[in-house]
Amino acid sequence: MSINEQNFIFGNTVKRLRKESKKTQYELANHLNMTLRGYQDIESGKSGTSLTRLINLADYFNCSVDYLLGHQINDPTRQKEATMLQRQLCNEILALNEDDCGRVEAYIAGIKAKNKETEKLKKSILNENMDW
Repeated sequence: MSINEQNFIFGNTVKRLRKESKKTQYELANHLNMTLRGYQDIESGKSGTSLTRLINLADYFNCSVDYLLGHQINDPTRQKEATMLQRQLCNEILALNEDDCGRVEAYIAGIKAKNKETEKLKKSILNENMDW
């Protein structure tokens, strides 16, 4: 993963956590003892941050540094690496309200059901062909 991709993921995660905690960019910049512009550059993915600020943010949001960096999406025990697209989708889903999350969940269930039916059909066709 490139540094730009890492900064993008980190910035999106920090932005989402800030919004969830109903804090302003100014408040976070002040907490981190940095300029508002510098903080905005972090959220936009234009720049990363120092190790000290990274740890400070993890403490502030009560999460792991790994979580801020996108290494673990939402389950601290999950070790599987996610693709950039998967991380982006997870961040988007986490920003949705409860009703929209329900709709996404139903959509995913529909996709899984369709895939299951497709697999059944493939097996059925294979079994028919083996009988010949």
